[in-house]
Amino acid sequence: MARVEKERAFKAQQILDNEIYQESIKIIQDQLVEAWQNTAVSQQEEREKIYQMLLATKQVVSYFEKVLTTGKMAEMQELENG
Repeated sequence: MARVEKERAFKAQQILDNEIYQESIKIIQDQLVEAWQNTAVSQQEEREKIYQMLLATKQVVSYFEKVLTTGKMAEMQELENG
């Protein structure tokens, strides 16, 4: 099990370190923030949709970070158990 978690952590790290991935997340988040800022006061529903999309991008990043952390913990536990 630890081997699988370590492999997944390695793959997650590759994704998080990937320049295109980092660029795409930043561009998407920046575009969403800009779209949100450019809504009129009356566009409450539109702002809510944009906010939900922004949260979704953050959840994607968070998932990769969680996989990475789980793998690192598995590796540490494996080292402790010798």
